Amino acid sequence: MEKVPSPGQSSNRLCYDHEKTEMTGNQHIDPIVSVVIPVYNRTEELKRAISSVLNQTFQNFELLIVDDGSDDDIKSVCNFFGDPRIKYIRNDEHVNANKARNTGILQSRGVYIAMLDSDDEFLSCHLERRLIKMKEWGCEGIFGSAYIVDEIGKRLQISRPMYPGEKMVDYLLSDGFAATPTHFYNLQAVKDILWDDTFECHQDFDFSIRFSEKYRFVSDFEPTVVVHWEKKELNISNLDSCLKFIEKYRSSISPKNYCNYHRGMYYLMAFSGDRKYVKHFARNSYKYIREVSFNDFLFVHGRKRKYKVSLLIKFFLLHIYYFLRK
Repeated sequence: MEKVPSPGQSSNRLCYDHEKTEMTGNQHIDPIVSVVIPVYNRTEELKRAISSVLNQTFQNFELLIVDDGSDDDIKSVCNFFGDPRIKYIRNDEHVNANKARNTGILQSRGVYIAMLDSDDEFLSCHLERRLIKMKEWGCEGIFGSAYIVDEIGKRLQISRPMYPGEKMVDYLLSDGFAATPTHFYNLQAVKDILWDDTFECHQDFDFSIRFSEKYRFVSDFEPTVVVHWEKKELNISNLDSCLKFIEKYRSSISPKNYCNYHRGMYYLMAFSGDRKYVKHFARNSYKYIREVSFNDFLFVHGRKRKYKVSLLIKFFLLHIYYFLRK
C-alpha cells in the first residue's frame, strides 16, 4: 500500500475537484492543467518534451512554450505538431529561464501548473497522477522522484518524504530531491510565490523553500518524469548566485549541511576554479568545526597534507576556539 503523507494545514480554498469535469479537454473553455516549458534554443530536445506532454493519459491541458529570445526558430517547432493546445509566447530579449517561467505562469488559464524544462520529459501518467495526489493529499504543490539520464546512464533518483520538522533548505542540501520538472502546483499558490529571476543558480532551491514556507509542498515517491542532465561549467554569475543563495538562507541551514555544501563546492572547483571562490568554499567548509571530521578537514587542505601534525593541532585549536565562542 502506498504511504500517504500525514495531513497538515491546507488551504482548501485553493483545491479543485477535477473529477467533476471530463478528462478529454474538448468540452471546456479553460483547461484544468497548464504545462509551462521555458526554452532557449534546444529545438530537438523541445520536440521530445512537447511529445511527452501530448502523450499524457490526462488530456485536458494547455501547453505554453515560452521562448526566451532564442536564435533558433522555436515557433516552427510548435507549429509542427499542429495542436491548438500549444501556445507560443516569445520574450524579445534573452533573460533567463526564471523570467520565462513567470511569463508562462502569469498567462496560464489552468487551475494547476505543471513545470517542465525543454530538455526533459514526462512519463505518460504524470499529469493524471499529480491531479489524483493533489486531491488525495490536500496540498497546494507536489514534487517527486525522477529518472536521471546523464553521461553515466539512466538511474532512479528518489524524492524522499521530508522528516517531521525538517526545513526545506536542509532537505535540499542533504539527500532531498525536488527537481523543477517534477513540480506541480495550484495556480493561485504559484502566482503568489513566482520564481526569482535574479538567480542564475539554485533558483529551484529558492523557489521550493519559499513555496514550502507558505504552502504545503509534498513529495511523491513514484517517478513520473525523466530529467536529462548535462555537465556544465560553473561561471562567475553562477558562483555569485550560489553565494547569494547561501547568504539568504544562512540562518536556516543546519551547521552540518552548511559545511557539507561548501566542501562539495570546493571539490567541484579545487583544481580549476577562481582562487577567490576556492578559498571561500574551503574556509567555510569547516566554519562549524564540530560538524567536520578530521579527514574532511584534511581534504580541503590537500596541498598541506604533508604537514599532517600541524593540521591536526590546528583542527583541535579550532574546536577549542569555537567551544569558547559559545
